[in-house]
Formats: sequence, C-alpha cells, structure tokens
Amino acid sequence: MGSDRTGSDGMRGGLGLGSGRVQEGIVQWVRGMKPPVAIALAAVAVPCVAFLLPVLAPVALVALIARWMAGIKRTGGREGKGKGGEDGARGGQPPPRDGQARNTADPVRPRSEKQKGQQQVEGGGGASSAPVPVPAPAQAQAPGPALLQRLRAQKSARLGRKDPSLGTPPAEPEQRVLIAYASQTGTAEEIARALHSKVSCRLPDGVAHFRAFNDVALDDVTAARTPLVAFVAASTGDGDPPDNAASFYAKLLRKDRNKTGDDAGGESEAKAKGTMPMSGVKFTCLGLGDSNYTRFMAIPRNMRRRFEALGADALFWHAEADEVDGLEETVEKWSDGAADAIAKHFNTSATLGHAPPLPEKEKGKRTEGRAPEQASSSSGAEKEAGSIPRGLLPVRTCSFEWHSEGSPAHLQALQRESGSGSGSSAAAASAGGRLSWHWPTEAELARIDLGGQYTAQAPFWAKVKRMRRVTPRSYGKQIIHAEVDIEGSGIAYKPGDAFGLMPVNDPALVDGILARLRARCTGDEVFETTCSHLRSAAPCSVRFALAHCCDLTSPPKKSFLRFLADACGEAEDAHDLAEVAATKARYAKEVLGEKPTLLDLLEQYPSCSPPVEGLLEFLPALAPRMYSVSSTAEVHGNTVHFAFTVVRFETKSGRVRTGVATHWLERIMEHAEQKGSSSSSSSGGDVDFGFDVHVPVFLRPSKDFIVPSDLAKPLIMIGPGTGVAPFRSFLHHRSTQEVAHGTGSTDDNGGSSGRAGECWLFYGCRERTKDFLYGEDFLALKESGTLHHLETAFSRADPGRKVYVQDLMKARAEALGEAIVDQEAFVFVCGDGAHMAKDVHKCLQDIVMARKGSGDADQAEAILKNMQKRGKYVRDIWS
Repeated sequence: MGSDRTGSDGMRGGLGLGSGRVQEGIVQWVRGMKPPVAIALAAVAVPCVAFLLPVLAPVALVALIARWMAGIKRTGGREGKGKGGEDGARGGQPPPRDGQARNTADPVRPRSEKQKGQQQVEGGGGASSAPVPVPAPAQAQAPGPALLQRLRAQKSARLGRKDPSLGTPPAEPEQRVLIAYASQTGTAEEIARALHSKVSCRLPDGVAHFRAFNDVALDDVTAARTPLVAFVAASTGDGDPPDNAASFYAKLLRKDRNKTGDDAGGESEAKAKGTMPMSGVKFTCLGLGDSNYTRFMAIPRNMRRRFEALGADALFWHAEADEVDGLEETVEKWSDGAADAIAKHFNTSATLGHAPPLPEKEKGKRTEGRAPEQASSSSGAEKEAGSIPRGLLPVRTCSFEWHSEGSPAHLQALQRESGSGSGSSAAAASAGGRLSWHWPTEAELARIDLGGQYTAQAPFWAKVKRMRRVTPRSYGKQIIHAEVDIEGSGIAYKPGDAFGLMPVNDPALVDGILARLRARCTGDEVFETTCSHLRSAAPCSVRFALAHCCDLTSPPKKSFLRFLADACGEAEDAHDLAEVAATKARYAKEVLGEKPTLLDLLEQYPSCSPPVEGLLEFLPALAPRMYSVSSTAEVHGNTVHFAFTVVRFETKSGRVRTGVATHWLERIMEHAEQKGSSSSSSSGGDVDFGFDVHVPVFLRPSKDFIVPSDLAKPLIMIGPGTGVAPFRSFLHHRSTQEVAHGTGSTDDNGGSSGRAGECWLFYGCRERTKDFLYGEDFLALKESGTLHHLETAFSRADPGRKVYVQDLMKARAEALGEAIVDQEAFVFVCGDGAHMAKDVHKCLQDIVMARKGSGDADQAEAILKNMQKRGKYVRDIWS
C-alpha cells in the first residue's frame, strides 16, 4: 500500500521524487546560489527544458493515465464501487443487484443459487430452450471489461449468435437444415413450425434452423452451409411476397441473373459441373394459395424456379395446396413426407453435419431439458397423464436478454413507450396512453424517406386529419371514412394502391392477459430478442410487445395450443387443450368457430401458466391491415382517404368479437367525438381532430389493379360494400384525365382519339339511406358524365327479396356482353372473395357464353383467363 501512495505522490509532484526532504534540500540549494551562477544555470537549463518538454509531456501523460486506471481497478476490486464503478454506471452499465444475473429467462421468478447466471439461448427444444451456464456478475469486475462484455452480448443477440464470453454453448454444426417460411397471415409459418418440430426430434441438436426468409442470408444457402432446405411460401395481395420474405425474394430474383438468364444450355452445363451457387443443395417446397386470385401461386412458383435455376435439386415432392379445395390433406402429406426425406438424407449423408447419426433405437425418443423456471409449469400429474410428444411441441429458437429495472435501457424503453419526450402535448400523450396507440418519438416523426419507401417496420407517421361516420351511430353495421395527411412523406400513390396501417391491440385485452401472468411478470420488464416479429421494437417492455407486436385475437394455431397444454399445471387442463389441437372436429368448432383470444384460453384453463419468453416467441406477429385508397392526388392533394367497416360479431356461443384495427381506429374517433369536435357525431358528421394523432402507414403499390389509361375502352367496376372505395379513386382520376386530354382516349401524339368508353359501376349495400358509401360522389360523377351507369343493389330495401350486384349484372347481361366481348372492356372486381367474387365470376362466365351464342362454359372460362393475363379482368378480393 505504501508503494502505491508513493507512486501517487510522485505523479502529483511531476518529477517522480518520492521524498519531501529531497525536495526541501533542492529548494535551499537554489536559494544559496550567487546571482551570476544562477543566471548562467538558467541560461543553460531553459533551452534544455524547452527542448525536452514536448518529448516528456506526452510520456508523462500516458504514465499518469496508466497509474490512474490501475488505481481504479484496485479500488473496484477491493470495494466493488468507487470512481470506476460510478463511471461504469454513467456509461450505460448499472451495477447489478447482489446475486442477480443480468439476463434471465423469466424476469420475475426467483432462482436458486445453481440457476443464477444462466441465460436462455438459441437452439432449445420442446417448449423451452435449454439453459446454458454463464458467469454471474462478479463484484470485482472492472467496469471497462463489463461494458465490453455487455456490448458483445447485445451485438450477438441482434445477430442471433452466441457470445463465447457469455458461457460455453454447444458448438454449432458447420452445416444445417433450414426450415424457412414466407407468410403473411401466419398459416405458412405454422406449417413450417410444425415441420421444424418433426425434424428437430430426429436430428442432433442445433442442426435444424427455423427462419423467416428475411432472416436467411442468401449466400449461406450453399452445399457447404445449408445443403438441405424445406420451405413453405404463400403470396399476399395478388402475387406479392409476404412482408417477412420481401427482401430475400428480391435478392433471390437478382441472384446471378447474368449466369442463369435465358441460356438454358449453359445453365444445364454449369449445373452438371457443380458451379452454380446452389449446386449440391437439395430442397422441397410447399406453396399455399387461393385460386380465386389472378396470380395464383405466384411467389411459391417463382421461388421454386429460382432455386432450380441456381442449381438446387429436389429433395422431395414440391406440393401446392389450394385454399379453395382445403389445405389440410395436402399439407399433411407433404409435411410428413418432407420430414422423412430430411431425416433419411441426413442420416445417410456422409457430408452433412459433423455429429454422428442417432442409433435406430434412439430415434424419436430424444428429449431435451427445459430451463428450470419453465419446468415448473408442467406438473407431475401432467407427465403421468402423458406428455405431448416432442415432435409435436414447437421448438424454441429465439434468445432473450432482459434489462434490469432502473438500467438505462429499461428507463429509456419505458419513457419511449409512455410518450414522454415525444414533443407532443401532455394531454395528447395522455389520451394516447388511454387509447393504447403508440405515441411516436421525435425521431420517428422526423423519419422521412424522400423516395416514399416505408415499411411496416419503418413506417411514416401520418397525422389523422378527419374521420366521419358514414352510418348512424345506432346502426348495427358501422362504416367509417378516414383521412390522413402524408405531406412531406415523399409518398406518391396512384388509384388502386393500398395503404398499410399497423394497429394496436385493445388495452383491456392486454391488461387482462398481464393480470393472468402476474405470477411471472408485471408487464414493465424490458427485453431484447432475436425473434423477428419483436426485434424491430426492442428494447421494449412485455406490455408494449403484447399491445403492438403480438396477435392476441386470431384463432390460435394447433402448435400454440400444444405449447399452452405443456404449460398447464393440471393434467385435466393439459389433456383437454391437447385434445382440442388433435381433434379436427373440436378444433373446427371451438377454435375456428368461436375464435377464442389468448385471454379466453387462459381463463378457460386456469392452471395454464406459460413462460413469458415462449409466449412472446410463439404468439404470431400482429400483421398490418391493408386499406384501398379511395382518393386521388389530383383531387385530394396530400390527403389519403380510405374507408372501413368496424368488425364486430357474435359467435354461436354469444361471445362478442371485434376486429383489431377497425376497433382501434374507432376508439381514436370516439375519443375525438368525446372532445366535442364532431359537427354531428350522432348522424355521421365529420370529426376534425383538435389534437395531433399520428398513425403508422406505408404504401403497398398495386401492379395490376390500376385505372386504365385508355379512355376509349369501357370500364366495368363491381364493388359492393367497402369494396367500392378504390372505384371512387378510379372515377375521380378518370375525370381529371378527360379534362386534361379531352373526351376520349389519347393517341400516339397525346391528343384525343375519340369518344370515351362507357363507365359502369355496380354497387351494393343494405340500405340507401344508411350505408350508401360515397353515394354523393358517385351521383355527382354520374351528373358530370364521367360515370355513365350507376347500378345499385340495396339488399334490405325489399324484405321479401334480397338483391345483390350479380342480380343487377344479369339484368344488364346483353349490354355487358357487348362491352366485354366486342369492345374489350376492362373489368375490375373488389370485395369479398369468399362469396361475392365467386358469384360475380360465374355471372361473367354466363354473360360471355350468352354473347358468344354457345353453352360452352370452358370456352367462356378460357376467355376470362385470357382477359386476366392481359390485365383486362382484375380482382382485388379478400377472404
């Protein structure tokens, strides 16, 4: 200790002299000098000091810093606090509570001494990940290394990797099996997850990887890295890639196009030589689609062709399942066969994987330990009743990092979620909290892409400008018109495009779920994760994730029901939940029919206490809702208009269900109405917002559902209900075209080439005086001559006879047949795909047959299909 103090004193003295007596002697010697001697000494010393000072000063400074840091380390080692510890806290690394690990798999359950310092990591089995030991925070640890360790851990978590300094996880195989999905509604993801569960129990740990395609590096899909691939893919819209596969799909289409273009012979030769990027890769795919859509199976087929063009070979049958015929039979055959093919190829391959294949007697019997805090969720009674086979349980693949209470990340996340510091008024932020909409931060509001390229993960925050009830408040079916301001966003939309909105779950539902999970968490715990549907929001609280990122209301998938069954403490609850998932009739009635929310299931099965991480991982992503644009920039400027029906219905058992997005938008409107800003809220008047409300939006451009530029051809539009919204945009745009170019189509020189083709609009709703959406616009457009025929069907006008749009089309069959067959009219259909679109298609088929003078349905169908290929018959429908 004495040497430490001497060194410290020497540094303060600046000359390295450790004794006060020596310093005093030097002072006395200088004072005793005679003036001539002192002058001579100064004349020599001053130039020497001036020369040496620039050299010695940096050396002395480095030595000073080194000794100071050494002092900090010794102090931190002896006391666990002091200057070094304070600096570490200010730098973003708060000292942990005694005995508390920084990362915990369950943020609130107490741990035994043996469990402390363990962390959930990627690659677990069953309904939970296996624990991997990590060193507990040491009190003597210096803040500098601790901060570096934390930064490495965060980076590794974001990239889905494990940091060696955080423990000794099992070595990841150099080669792997990839189970991937491209899914918009969650169906493809569910099928892929079930396949992953089947495959995981038949392969060594860590070999089978489960990913959304956007989380797959295309360059890793090679024989050396990922020699076996199975994927499930669906389209969204009318042939667009799902959001969680869009970036991968774009890269896949561009990959080595110059090598795999039109030179089929060269491609075959390269493939034979094994020089293609995916040479040696074996794959199988399942496509999901709905043959009601024009671009049926567009994404699955394009992806399959590109895999083949890049050199991949078939591992198993490539299947396609049509929702019109039912998915289940095809999915089951493909899934079982693909799992068998993967296991067979893996266990017979001499190159794949570096772990030996399982002995035959062990196949299908392998188990994987659960994290201690999750093992308690399954009682002994349940195990006696028979656990769910591992091949049926979803497998944990995500890692989580939990931030301790009071840490900078914890406080920052809660502050961001509460709307503090967003620059908005306190009253508005308070209103946003009560309505549970996400109040954007200043950074989010300032995010501008001049090219207008926004996504669900990085949206533009548009200000809600106006909302209006189309129907009376007392009417059973509520329709609302909304307007949002996109000025300055860089977004350039056209008629036929759609806008995506990211909704928010009902706060009462979120509160109810957290109340049921109170033994595990409060909702204010903050985490980061590698889960793709949560990653963009992290770090965030459990409450925020449930409100903004997780789908809590869609009918739960079978794998999720099995996960909940595995988390039941009572054998009876576990058995019943597992039976619902396994029995087709019960699943159809109790899940697809009743559409229970997560809260409904937790209340129905009181012993179910799912681990928080598994719940967040296995809940499906809250998907954006798409709304057709009902405005046009030429008429409505930077204000985007859209309309929606508030989804509210009763199940057979009498339970009331509401739509997530429409109920959320209605809550926003009701708050504005309560503020007294509605001019006539009871009768459907406009609601102008007296405070700023922003909603996250992004543009979804349409490829085919666009207003024709050729004004000479007839235009036939069929859109009952809110399906009429895009046709308001079409007609306003066509009106401006007619004014700009004169009545008629444009010739090669940009001039008018003749009379405009006739415009037909077939529209249907319940009652003319109650829910006639955009009726005033259409009547005005008819008066101006842009719309020639406005055919309306009000299904409840005559209690004895319901009239629909297809009935009106049959009544005008001769005129429509002439327009379609003889004049090559454009036909657009928008709305319900489950019933209306099929009935309208059949009606069009009959009209074409009648015009052709034959009863040949196949000929009429061929004509309609040809029209679809040429963009003459386009549908924007939804089920």
